Amino acid sequence: GAGRLERLFALAQQNRWPVVIFVDGGGSRARHPRSDQGHLELNGLFGRFMLFDGIAELSGWVPTVAIVSGPSFAGHASLAGFSDLVIATPGSSIGMGGPPMVEAALGLSLSANELAGVEMHDRTGGIDLLVQSEPEAIEAARQYLAYTTNKSSGRPSATASAIDDLVPTGGDYDMGAVIEALVDEGGLFELRPNFARSIITGFARMNGRTVGVVASQPSVDDGAIDEQAATKVGRFVELCDVYEYPILALIDTPGCTVNRPVGDGDDEPEGDRATPGLNRWHTRPVMAHHHRTVPLFAVQVGRGGGLGPAIMGGLASGRNVPALWLAWPSTDIRSNDGFAAVRNQHAFDDVVAPSSTRQMITRLL
Repeated sequence: GAGRLERLFALAQQNRWPVVIFVDGGGSRARHPRSDQGHLELNGLFGRFMLFDGIAELSGWVPTVAIVSGPSFAGHASLAGFSDLVIATPGSSIGMGGPPMVEAALGLSLSANELAGVEMHDRTGGIDLLVQSEPEAIEAARQYLAYTTNKSSGRPSATASAIDDLVPTGGDYDMGAVIEALVDEGGLFELRPNFARSIITGFARMNGRTVGVVASQPSVDDGAIDEQAATKVGRFVELCDVYEYPILALIDTPGCTVNRPVGDGDDEPEGDRATPGLNRWHTRPVMAHHHRTVPLFAVQVGRGGGLGPAIMGGLASGRNVPALWLAWPSTDIRSNDGFAAVRNQHAFDDVVAPSSTRQMITRLL
């Protein structure tokens, strides 16, 4: 089985075929079940690559999708981890060591789902989509792969005419409604919707052209960016860059924050301990923006505090500045110093009405 996959990966790399793999299983066999009957067990190259370096070679060259609809452990779980997109169904599981290994090592008897259920991965970013059935997973894979090609044109959504009224002068709101009003009918194909929910990522079309969308979500944690949100942005920018999808960034964030978990019984009160990582991970999306080669269109919908705009849209200086940086009348630059505001991030190309935004961006796509 591994040899056949290795050959498939070699053919996919050679012909630039997208790859969709069903990764249910418990890893490689320690011994062929019929080896004592004279069957020869072979190990080695069946194509240009071995298993893991083969799928690693495909990353960024052709889209790779893993579908998990049962237990996926050891090598099968690694194949999911190497893939660009992981789609799972309820009750399935992804883990490096399966129930027999855990029971042998720790004496704990757990089901596959209790040990490594995808419901947990859905909350912690280990998968991209959780759908209700295997047919839905296949359809989601088809939808994802459809974005690799552009359409000749596209129609605005039914809510496009209401966009000027979607952002209030104060308080939170649903950025999802703003996205729906800006992109073509059909809406957003959202990725990792239950992980780092203060950020929205996904694919859509504008006048038929595929765009990656990264947006603040003010209705969740005020749109603040913690370490999980930063990693979500960084990985998505890298995904768009390698497959040459232009990026639309919608910004309304107070800036960065730390994720404060509930105390675990130590001497510190609940909520007083911050999880580590923000100082390291908030820089990763900024670096991803610095190295990207695809155009980015940034729209400051509301607030732009601290490094928030840089995490969402890249720095105002650098190797690849935004192709267009717009502000809406609802923008709050969070600075009373005009020079610092412009120098640090907010040298907008124009301040426009929300209803003018779609046309300005599609003319440049």
